[in-house]
Amino acid sequence: MLGPGDDTSSAWDKVLAARDPGWLRAPDRPRTGGYLAEERLAGAEVSVEALVSTGTIVCANITEKTVLTGRYPVGVGHCVPAELPAPVQEELIVDTRLLIESTGFGYGCGFIHAEWILADSTPRLVECAARIPGDDITTLIDLAHGTRVVDDLFRLMTGGTVRPRRPRLAATPGIVTSVGGIEHARDMDGVV
Repeated sequence: MLGPGDDTSSAWDKVLAARDPGWLRAPDRPRTGGYLAEERLAGAEVSVEALVSTGTIVCANITEKTVLTGRYPVGVGHCVPAELPAPVQEELIVDTRLLIESTGFGYGCGFIHAEWILADSTPRLVECAARIPGDDITTLIDLAHGTRVVDDLFRLMTGGTVRPRRPRLAATPGIVTSVGGIEHARDMDGVV
């Protein structure tokens, strides 16, 4: 990432000189293509995971990503559902609907995983894919919403229907000061 006043020539030389360990990088070859430099965005990183049927969102979830601070903001965790103000959540869903329409994701059914940065609380698309999200986000969604989203996808793919669900977690934000009773909790139904 470059900031105001950074030496762009030096940064470009580093990009061209970068090498991954042998098996991860294509062999050296003439560089005939172009390069794309993107705008640097600062803000919370979130994603929208949506189950889509014939261009319509059937179920959606918003995940907040925890990233390391500093020059290399590597993702280290996820919070489902994201704790964002209602207007920001609504805008993310509206923007994801627009993304679905704009990309022609109107055939059959599937999953969309769209990643956004909230620059000044405004969603800015970073990347998207027509796939189930990674990092066990589907497990977090299942636990938070009482779903089985992969099963729901298969149900839609075979002509079935899926009913929308709301988050079922009822805990309020706070600080964990201790953890106890693990032996007792292991024997209880519904404890994960």
